[in-house]
Amino acid sequence: MTNAKHSKGGINVAEKDSSIELWHKRLGHLSEKGLQILPKKQLLPGAKGTLLKTCVHCLAGKTHRVAFHRFPPSRRSKVLDLIHTDVCFIRDKTLGGASYYVTFIDDHSRKVWTYALKTKDQVLDVFKQFHAEVERETGLKLKCVRADNGGEYRGPFESYCRLHGIKLQKSVPKTPQQNGVAERMNRTICERIKCMLSHAKLSKSFWGEAMRTAVDLINLSPSVPLEGDVPQRVWTGKEVSYEHLRVFGCKAYVHVPKDERAKLDDKAKPCIFMGYGREEFGYKLWDPIARKIVRSRDVIFLEDETSEDVERGEKKKNTAAGPVNLEPISPSQMHENIEEVVHDEPQGALDQEVQGEEQLEQEEQVEEEQPLSEPTKSTRDRKASTWYSPHEYLLLTDGGNPNIIKKPCLMKTRRSGTKQCKKR
Repeated sequence: MTNAKHSKGGINVAEKDSSIELWHKRLGHLSEKGLQILPKKQLLPGAKGTLLKTCVHCLAGKTHRVAFHRFPPSRRSKVLDLIHTDVCFIRDKTLGGASYYVTFIDDHSRKVWTYALKTKDQVLDVFKQFHAEVERETGLKLKCVRADNGGEYRGPFESYCRLHGIKLQKSVPKTPQQNGVAERMNRTICERIKCMLSHAKLSKSFWGEAMRTAVDLINLSPSVPLEGDVPQRVWTGKEVSYEHLRVFGCKAYVHVPKDERAKLDDKAKPCIFMGYGREEFGYKLWDPIARKIVRSRDVIFLEDETSEDVERGEKKKNTAAGPVNLEPISPSQMHENIEEVVHDEPQGALDQEVQGEEQLEQEEQVEEEQPLSEPTKSTRDRKASTWYSPHEYLLLTDGGNPNIIKKPCLMKTRRSGTKQCKKR
């Protein structure tokens, strides 16, 4: 383009008629700031004007959101002057079937409260519970609530706030930056949940218990808006203690009461530490055998072991050999045991027996198929068997001494022998 030839008159006309709007178009809708720099460097000779009129094409193609200015963290002077709230969704359901949790944050103390929800329409119910608890605890009135423009904060929620004189501040639609305190806290809680579940080697269904424990620990941790102070101490005005803290998800042995075990049963059972009680005293633990949450104050913690160690110990216990049975076995039971042993022969032995039987059947079939040879006749003379007559059997009895017969009466046939005996 720089080597292209143009007439001198054309150039003069362009220079004469050039304005800031024209150069703006020539330079591909360059910004007003850039158009002000070029004439100062004498790169746009004959450019008229320094202020660029509104360009509708730039409005259509370049409009962006107004920058959010960062201000130093500000706090209200008293507790309950302002409460930040927001709802967070987690795809995996808890043990109780919850998929949401709502967060409430006091602006002055930065203390956090969370409640697990199954549906978003439960926000108003838990807010009523939270409202009653904090006002009764502090003796002060809740003045203002700041939330986003979600549907859970409309309708009945607005009516409840008007009824109790609570000012409701809602952010502009699709502008979460205006509710930044609650949004950032939800992010912090989610990050804590993921870290705690990963270390404890627990499934995602335990995120509800991890959430409650994470919030308890956040309230005991230093806060930047508080210049290093602890939210729980600012809220209550009392010093906090860390002696009761234990590693989330570690292995713990819980004492079994007398009425729940026999004399020879174990006095403690392995469980998994789940957190700290809010409404009740003691620790919360997960019983992997009964698959339920239990509470107890008599707990011994093994903080170096995780849920995997609990499962591994249960598997070893189940696979270990049981006690030897010294009870006598009755003959009927012994017969049944023998039959079971006989029937439980190895598969290989049964296969060998079946193969042997099939081989014998094949040999018998081969023998049957062979023709039978005719028997050869014997050349010797055969004599009929000699039979004793009834009278001769009679002489063998104890019925007296028979007459002496010099020669035995041996006959070839039964009839001839009978006739000769009668003649004698």
